[in-house]
Amino acid sequence: MPALPALQHSLSSGQTRQFQVRCGDLLLVQQGRLQLSEAPSWLADTVFQPPQRLLAGTTHVLVASGWITICADSDVQLRLIRQPAPNDTPGGKRLLALKQRLLCQLQQLLA
Repeated sequence: MPALPALQHSLSSGQTRQFQVRCGDLLLVQQGRLQLSEAPSWLADTVFQPPQRLLAGTTHVLVASGWITICADSDVQLRLIRQPAPNDTPGGKRLLALKQRLLCQLQQLLA
C-alpha cells in the first residue's frame, strides 16, 4: 500500500488556520500546543463545535469531513495525514467505473 499523503504545517503562536479535511484524516502535533475546532455539527437545534486542546506528541483522528480551525497557543509544527478518497482505492475505482457504466446505460434507455 502506498504511503498516505501528509502535509507539514507550521504556525506561530497566536496564528489561526483553517483546513478542509475528510473523515478519517489524522492530525499529528509534533511540537507546541493548539486548540482544534472540528467541523461544526448539529446538536438538537444548535450548531455544536467544541474546541479541543492538543499537545505535542498527540494524534487526533478527525471524525467528520468539512473545515477545521486550528489556533496555535504556542509555536506549532503539525502534520495532516490525508486518507485516500474512496475513488483512490482499487475497490473505489471499480465502483466508480460501475456507476459510470450504469449511468450510460440509463441515459441510452431514456434517449
